[in-house]
Amino acid sequence: MARLSPGRKQSENRNFTTLPRPATEQFKTYPAPVRGWVTNQNLLMQDKMSAVILDNFFPTETGVSPRGGIAKFVDIPAKCEFLFDYNLDNIIQYFAATSTAIYKFTDSDSGNSITTAAVSGQTSSDYSFVNMVNSGGNYLKLVNGADSEQIYNGTSWSVPSITGVNTNLLSHIWLYGKRAFYIQKNSMSAWYLGIDAIQGAATELPLAGIFKHGGSLLFGTTFSTDSGEGLDDLCVFVTTNGEAAIYSGNPADTTWALQGVYYVGYPIGKNAFFHVGGDPVIATKEGLIPLSSAIQKNRSQAKLDSLSFDIEPTYNFEVLNSGAFSRWMVSKWGTADKLFVAPPLNSNLGKGFVFVKNLKTNAWCRYTGWDVQTMAVMNDLLWIGDGGGNVFKADIGGLDDGADFECRLAYAFDNLGTTGRFKETTRLKETWRYSTNFESKRSVATDYQNNFQDAPNVAAINAEGQGAWDTSPWDTTQWGTDGQASYKVKEDWGTVNASGENFSIQLQVTSGSSAKLDIELVSVDLGYRVGENLA
Repeated sequence: MARLSPGRKQSENRNFTTLPRPATEQFKTYPAPVRGWVTNQNLLMQDKMSAVILDNFFPTETGVSPRGGIAKFVDIPAKCEFLFDYNLDNIIQYFAATSTAIYKFTDSDSGNSITTAAVSGQTSSDYSFVNMVNSGGNYLKLVNGADSEQIYNGTSWSVPSITGVNTNLLSHIWLYGKRAFYIQKNSMSAWYLGIDAIQGAATELPLAGIFKHGGSLLFGTTFSTDSGEGLDDLCVFVTTNGEAAIYSGNPADTTWALQGVYYVGYPIGKNAFFHVGGDPVIATKEGLIPLSSAIQKNRSQAKLDSLSFDIEPTYNFEVLNSGAFSRWMVSKWGTADKLFVAPPLNSNLGKGFVFVKNLKTNAWCRYTGWDVQTMAVMNDLLWIGDGGGNVFKADIGGLDDGADFECRLAYAFDNLGTTGRFKETTRLKETWRYSTNFESKRSVATDYQNNFQDAPNVAAINAEGQGAWDTSPWDTTQWGTDGQASYKVKEDWGTVNASGENFSIQLQVTSGSSAKLDIELVSVDLGYRVGENLA
């Protein structure tokens, strides 16, 4: 049997008869996979601007760039299980909770160990909270369905005086119509206070008989046809079995009316939802489902509108194997146009991953290597807490708590326009836009089997006059001080030897500097030859 070139082996278990290779080398250009990580398509028919692996590279509108790292800010005495903040006139106070206590820290506490609890004697970290303002001041209200409600006025914590219900039964809180609403844990009852009230008499809203699929109330939120708060706001009650009841009006008078009950899907956490404009998007076992789609469409059609549609098989696999639906976390970082979805990570100091979505382009990727026990966007930054009691600022700098991390991508497989022909790759050109030095490694996988080489060495980074990443307010400082003129273009050819029918281009970059790698992949060009097949 003829070979394409002397000394090169054909793929195993293939019985091709080929003529000598053509003398002409062919080339194909692949733009950066700006469509992101896609796992719900046939491997061969996948969009060529997508990736089958996109780990620690974030898909931008124009390319893909390495993510930021994590930098330890403070630590607390035990596993960090919940993060939240109090905001008064843009003066931020942060709180980190263990299973038994709550600890306060501020921006001036960087590098400190926080050992004195602001609240002790707690029995659960499954919190829900709101910040609310009335004529008396700014308040943070906190419930967990196990301990008495806690309220913070900016200086001290206390237990509010609420009658009508024991507040240790209240598991979720939200605001609607200038009132605090609550879910009573493991029941079909909701409760609400008076307008602008932080305490006082609570009134029950019994919802038994409203839902067809049983279960109990899990959380509540608001739904609006616009992006703000107004007369069109609706109050939403969501059950553990995936139904959402929508009400309008004032619960204290005759304007209160049920607008409808809709199936959304089994929610995977009472805090696992976010809003796009006024529309709640709920993390369910079937995907990230907008409530508006559940209202307008049947169950199958609504799944097509899922914001996780491109990664549906992978998302569903993680849901089925998580075994801890109540602890999925979803955080929207609005100014960065990023959405973070973290599956439960039960082991202390384990290394998991986070699904990350570009909210402008709807492209997905994964951030790997983080121990995310909890996460939150506070003071316009992403924060995570780990199993060792450490609290980190996340997606900043270029190191993971002082350690290097690897970024990997693999393009969708491509048969290069020829079916049933044996091919060999010859060389590959990477085109990057950059303002910091870096080193990359290239390779080509064949026939649907991705296999990366060892990570590339860390190159010394020369900032070349660029602004320090994440030390300036978002969108007010250019990456380079001279704008586009501060960037260089790197076009680098290298040999890649692979043979088979279908190919996936693989690239690796190691981030290993305190500064975030300021680079972006533009495109790659693949050189190859095709052999003629004879039966």
